[in-house]
Amino acid sequence: MSIRYMSSQHTKLSSLKEYLFTGIAATEEALTEFELPTSEPASNNLEYTLVSEDFPLFPDAIQGIFITHFLCCGQNRSGSSRTVNGKAYFNGNLCYAFPTNSSVSNNYYWTCQNYRGMQNTKVGDVLGFRLWASGAGVYCHWRGALTLLTRTRPRREQVKAVVGYYHNTTGGFSNFSLGGNPRVLTAEHPYTQIGLNYATRTGGSYGTEFIYIYKSLGIGRIAYGDYQEGMAFQTHSSYRPYFTRPSAFTSINWRELII
Repeated sequence: MSIRYMSSQHTKLSSLKEYLFTGIAATEEALTEFELPTSEPASNNLEYTLVSEDFPLFPDAIQGIFITHFLCCGQNRSGSSRTVNGKAYFNGNLCYAFPTNSSVSNNYYWTCQNYRGMQNTKVGDVLGFRLWASGAGVYCHWRGALTLLTRTRPRREQVKAVVGYYHNTTGGFSNFSLGGNPRVLTAEHPYTQIGLNYATRTGGSYGTEFIYIYKSLGIGRIAYGDYQEGMAFQTHSSYRPYFTRPSAFTSINWRELII
């Protein structure tokens, strides 16, 4: 791709740089199973504090922000259908309430995945759920967290664009294993709004492309958890957790356009 129209004595391309990422970090815990109360609790009955191991690794020359998905999973063993209710909290602030259609058939497993209001996460942040059910016999036995790097950009502020090649792998981490029988519902687009036309990119590799660095968004942002926020609630007769697995960059090769 030619960029001669931007050339001047003050504009230059750097040497080719290669950056490797983990892109996404996944942690989980098999909980001591507890029964959900039948009314909304006054405080979180499921809570987790983020530690350094919860965050993906990336080179010092790269910057961005972190977003986190918080998940929990359980089973209805009441003998009849139940509604699982809940609210997600971030550092004590309400993020989102469970969808109104969160009904779970008897002996089915349920999974909740919140990706709303958990941006700019850091070590020490507290993720929480307040869970309750429409009747007795509903349990929670697992929690998980996914943290991703988004709004990726070179750390040097004078770099205004990149010309390069980037690669991503759908998922970027192994399936959760402690939930009992994990299953991916769908793999999301890794990034959305990338490039001059801000077109969505799906999993795979891409060749040379001119990417302007937007001041607040970098070269792009993760689809679910940054560009779009929300909560997913899934049920299944055997899958637990049953979740959406985001994707992330695994490597970038680029030349920096310095203006």
